[in-house]
Amino acid sequence: MSKKIIYVVSGMLRSGTSMMMRALTFGGMDPAYDKREGRTMEIINGYVPNRDGYYELSYANRQQKGFPAMYEGKLVKLLLHRTYEIRNMPPNVIFKTVMMRRDRTEILKSINRVRTYMGTELNDDKVMRSIIKGEGNIPFFKLHSRTFDEIWYPDVINDPLAIFTQLKASGWPIDVEKAVTVPDPTQYRFKKT
Repeated sequence: MSKKIIYVVSGMLRSGTSMMMRALTFGGMDPAYDKREGRTMEIINGYVPNRDGYYELSYANRQQKGFPAMYEGKLVKLLLHRTYEIRNMPPNVIFKTVMMRRDRTEILKSINRVRTYMGTELNDDKVMRSIIKGEGNIPFFKLHSRTFDEIWYPDVINDPLAIFTQLKASGWPIDVEKAVTVPDPTQYRFKKT
């Protein structure tokens, strides 16, 4: 049975997965996402969490039988906290994975900012436990990946040329010069101090 390769961007919420999806798309990759899920969240009290959209598949698309095999050769975002959706994927599916990482306290601050504007407060301990639990799914992606590139969010912001050159060398079919135009230092909010 021949392997179906899917290009995956994964990571926790607020770890830079949408920025990476956008950069790889600008670099020439063919993304699979639902346009409604890719919308920009409306401005709430002057704050826009993802001004360029989320680049996510809808829940209905993620629940299709055989998911994610139907996206062979495509770029797909699979968030760590949703790994349960792909636990029973077909055995001939293999990933090339970019795993976006970010400091947990930065993720927590960013999630809290979004939740505040959406009118839902969450307990910090509960959110941190959720982040740690999500990170526990990283070995699943390593196990099912032909290549696995762990990329830290600040590194993409500080030296995008090095990061996208690394991905190109790892077999990602991208135009590095186009991909490096996407990371925007002004969007790196909630830095650890």
